[in-house]
Amino acid sequence: CSDIVFVGGNYPNSWGYKRSLFLSKFSDLDLKIYGDTGWYVWLEIFPELKSKLILQGARLSSDSVNTIMNCSKLYPVDANPGILSGIHVRVFDCIQSSILPLVEYRKDLDIVFKDLELPVIHNYNDSKALAQKYLNDNSLRLKTISVLREHIMQNYSPKKAVEGMVGFV
Repeated sequence: CSDIVFVGGNYPNSWGYKRSLFLSKFSDLDLKIYGDTGWYVWLEIFPELKSKLILQGARLSSDSVNTIMNCSKLYPVDANPGILSGIHVRVFDCIQSSILPLVEYRKDLDIVFKDLELPVIHNYNDSKALAQKYLNDNSLRLKTISVLREHIMQNYSPKKAVEGMVGFV
């Protein structure tokens, strides 16, 4: 268990630098990173992440990822530069696992989560304060997750998605 968790590998290019910089903003908090050897490239530049890394020899099963997420409170979701539009699927995974995502801003968030309190990071330097806000107020964190989960189930459930694809209103 940890307050903040991240599950994923890292990249040997600018995407890896970006991900490492993003997660380094949470390094003063109770953070665990379940990742691969791709993280090693960045530990010299971001030594504060070294003690946070839990090296995985193989890809974690979905059951293992779910268990890890269920034992944590917050999950930083970085905006993948390869996703030009849309929302990272990890945002939905988090909400469904009752872990509050701290999401790097993308304009599509304004469409899907309009008028809802989704913790969004516009500036990396604000990341730690945003995390502390939800770590210090458990009822706010749980209420936010509940509202987000209800919104997803009402508007983006598998049934709603299929109805949208086949043209039902």
